[in-house]
Amino acid sequence: MIPKSSAWQALRAEALNIIPSPTKLYFSTAVPLREWRTRGAYTVPSSDSKKLVIRASPAVFAEVLFADVEFLLDQAAEQRAALKLAIHDAEWNSPAWTTVTAYYWSFFSALALTRIVGRSTWFLNKEEVRYLAALATSVTGKPGAGTMYFDVEPQTSGDCEMLIAGSGRNNHEAVWHRLHELVSRIFAATNRTSAVDEYRLWWCLAQCAKLLGDSWPSDVRNSVNYKTAYAYTEVTRKPLIKIGPYLRKASEMDFKSLLDSFESDVLRLNVPVLRDDLSSLTRLVAANALILSQIIEELHVDVLDRVAGDRRWLRVRNKFLSSRCSADGTKLWPFAGNG
Repeated sequence: MIPKSSAWQALRAEALNIIPSPTKLYFSTAVPLREWRTRGAYTVPSSDSKKLVIRASPAVFAEVLFADVEFLLDQAAEQRAALKLAIHDAEWNSPAWTTVTAYYWSFFSALALTRIVGRSTWFLNKEEVRYLAALATSVTGKPGAGTMYFDVEPQTSGDCEMLIAGSGRNNHEAVWHRLHELVSRIFAATNRTSAVDEYRLWWCLAQCAKLLGDSWPSDVRNSVNYKTAYAYTEVTRKPLIKIGPYLRKASEMDFKSLLDSFESDVLRLNVPVLRDDLSSLTRLVAANALILSQIIEELHVDVLDRVAGDRRWLRVRNKFLSSRCSADGTKLWPFAGNG
């Protein structure tokens, strides 16, 4: 389990501000955000050249955002299972492609974290922006298409409003920027004196973004997968990436040991030349995937417990993971070391 003190309370409070009441969801009837645009119960008070405003009840926003969290956890679960297969069951795996798989596990976990606190991203093309603007009561223009930021805020009227504005970034950069904003807010709530490990956890996440840029996981993924003569070196027998051994070792650690390892790699970033070291960067991608997955999975269960939510979808996902990521019969890879 991750360390939980004042920072966890702050994170949970943000989530419960968006998911305030029982949200009964199941995959057979859940509506994701991308479909909710044309099927949801909402109004559009205004549209201008910089933003759109959508208004709905707290229950409506809670249901659609929590549905997206569930769908994203499913996507993360498939990446997790694929990663386990690659490093444990396959006779050989491409370390570069394994890094990409670890990246997508972290990406879907990060996106789920931003959804559950109501400060996330949403890609809207021109037709979708036009559709929403056409519903607006007050129209002075419409924002450009692309990856949007959105923020859901409760209103004194009892409704909630979703403010949608252009991000000026591509989809992956925007997601990591929103995650970094979340990490910064939660890190500010840590107490270095009374909860040292919790402080270290959020400091490490914040420090990676500070030294490498807030979209660093995407930057590493792009370099690994698209830079020629860089990471795909197995054919010429010049292996540079050792993500498989790292993940096999990390899966046997308890969370404190994983945090110790993560912190050591983050501290190495203080040496500027190591910020371009492929082996170090891919270890950070793997650790980031492990940690973000643990955070969103524990937060998801915490929210379900506190709002008396529907656990059927969680049970279906756990059944999938148990069949593909079992460790010793009672624990799931890669968290076999956690007790």
